[in-house]
Amino acid sequence: MNIKIWLKLELLLANSFILLFVLAFVGGCSSADGDMSNNYNNQNKECITDDDCINPGEICGPENRCLIQLDPLEIPMGVELYDQRTGSSSRGKLLTDFGPLDLEVAVDGKIHLVLPEPYTISGKVTTTEGIVDSTLITYRISAIPGKDVVSQTIPLGAINSDPGVDYSIQFYKHDDYFFQLIPNPVVDYASILKYFDGQGSETIDFELGKVNYKVQGNIVNDNDVPINGAQVFIFDFQTGAASTITQTTADSSGFFEVQFSNIPSTLSIFVGPSEVVSSIPSLRFDIDNSELVNGSTNHDGIMVYEAGKLHLPALPGPIMFGTTIYGRDHSGSVQAVSGASVSFTTEVGGGSEDDGVFGVKGTTDANGEVMVEVIPGNNEQGRVYEVKVATPKDSPFSSINKDIEVGFLSGFGESIELENRISFAGQVVDPSGNPLSGITVEASFSNDEELNPIENLDSIYQNSEQTDSTGWFSMLLDQGYYDFFVQFFNTGFWANSLFQQQLVSGDETANTFVFTAPDAALVKLVVEDEQGNPVPEIMLKSYQVSEECPLTGDCTYPARLLSSGKTDLNGEVILIVPIL
Repeated sequence: MNIKIWLKLELLLANSFILLFVLAFVGGCSSADGDMSNNYNNQNKECITDDDCINPGEICGPENRCLIQLDPLEIPMGVELYDQRTGSSSRGKLLTDFGPLDLEVAVDGKIHLVLPEPYTISGKVTTTEGIVDSTLITYRISAIPGKDVVSQTIPLGAINSDPGVDYSIQFYKHDDYFFQLIPNPVVDYASILKYFDGQGSETIDFELGKVNYKVQGNIVNDNDVPINGAQVFIFDFQTGAASTITQTTADSSGFFEVQFSNIPSTLSIFVGPSEVVSSIPSLRFDIDNSELVNGSTNHDGIMVYEAGKLHLPALPGPIMFGTTIYGRDHSGSVQAVSGASVSFTTEVGGGSEDDGVFGVKGTTDANGEVMVEVIPGNNEQGRVYEVKVATPKDSPFSSINKDIEVGFLSGFGESIELENRISFAGQVVDPSGNPLSGITVEASFSNDEELNPIENLDSIYQNSEQTDSTGWFSMLLDQGYYDFFVQFFNTGFWANSLFQQQLVSGDETANTFVFTAPDAALVKLVVEDEQGNPVPEIMLKSYQVSEECPLTGDCTYPARLLSSGKTDLNGEVILIVPIL
């Protein structure tokens, strides 16, 4: 089994009972300071054929301009192929992708990409007995580092034991795949996970089994007091089987029971707060297969594992605690900050596993006040909470992370004063210094944790603006290092560019930046079938792999969209890329 895929998919599989969206984050990369060799004047030369371009390394590109032809490894980049063929059954779908090391320039100066013949995975889905709705999801890792997981979802509808439901899925990419079959609801049946090496057509059948294995236990605190109403979720990472989310019963024992079709390979038991009981921490308890095998007993034909008492830390009763979020305008007047998301998080010791985590979240009202139910400290020592304040993106006040100590009495604690956001101004120009209007600029915190320690900022904060007729835009930003993604879609000539690790500081006189569109270059690609015939009407999207990523394998830094184009009757397409 491919360990790389397995590790990547663990988190996805753990959340497979909510609607899965794989978000493709698109962008582009370029030089951060705009100090690039300027070939723009040469690019103004008009051309009809490559022979009209007299400078070494140039060929005739879009808008009849002579452009340098780059090796894609100079960027580096990957490419996705989407079907745009008229009448195709897979029209609009991603067919396959190629990583940086797959893009080799041939002696004719073109990159020849082979679109393989499709192969089919088909089979039958049945139940051992009864009827249940089901969904089939396939997963694989993208060939482009930073592009994450590629998946597709196939609703199968109601599944029965006979005749069941037939399915058929067409693939082009020869790669490692996971197939996960998820019944809905997951009460009488458990999900199934299968691995497939993706080398050709194959039959893969699924049979959803009735429950014949149970896990039972009791949730109590360190004083053996039952915790009623806690949320319990149990997951088997090895097979993808999972329980339904359940709650401990409102009896005197904190009892819970979850069901599986077969004995799990391993178990992770997640216990946390619910709408019934909110003042308990979240903990995870792990049970390996040997414990399950040795500890299971037969109860009327169903194997049952008794997990026993799972101890959560014994905590004092909750109290209501609040704080006020405010800032000061430039005249020094106090301004309440409304609509800010405020989270309180603390670690709590004890329990039969590692320390737990307790957290709550609220939103400030018109007076900048937020009240939440928290676990208090005691007479001798307060409990320290990490408080994260995330303000709306249009707020003049910046987000903040701060530690606050909570005592043993309800009420308001210390107020939190926010700093003013920084007024940031920038201009987007072409390589000759001419302003570009209507260009979208997106700002997000740089991923480098050495520059932006994650505990010091609101990591999800983003802002975007468009340039005006003079090429200028302005934003209100927190202090820190930013990546500015400049989208040149409207120009049709320059590739999208990422200006990385730009410092937005408290010195507003230093926060005026000029983003120069990088000189354009091109790569020429040809899409062919396995017999060498051109394949027209295929949409290609090029992505720049982050400089922090390897050329193969997984990477947490997102790949950024550079440009796109569709193959002509000769199967050829030219993609614009930046000269870095």
